[in-house]
Amino acid sequence: MSRLPSLLLSALCALLLTVPAAHAALVEIKGEVLDVETATARATTGAYAPRAMERAKEGRPMAILADDGVYLVEGDYTANRNLKLLDFVAKKIIAKGTVTERDGQKYLRVVAMTVQPTYGRK
Repeated sequence: MSRLPSLLLSALCALLLTVPAAHAALVEIKGEVLDVETATARATTGAYAPRAMERAKEGRPMAILADDGVYLVEGDYTANRNLKLLDFVAKKIIAKGTVTERDGQKYLRVVAMTVQPTYGRK
């Protein structure tokens, strides 16, 4: 009977160590939605390939080119060949989501996205 509390405690600790944080902090990223190839080229050379929409419709990986780097987009916004991203391609946006980093690359799991206001631009 005295082993039951210690077994329960051990099981709880193991569970907490293996389950990722369900409520990771949301961040806000401002940038431009482009295909990975274009975002990488613009970040390194300033070159721009106007094929971002074609590549998005093909279902290619998409990214957000922000001031602090390139964030690969993942999650629901990339489902069905980037269907939720199509309205934002090649536009300045504000994205909310959670950031992770794997092998030196930043990833943004987007939960919301809006086009940045243009205030006075025509």
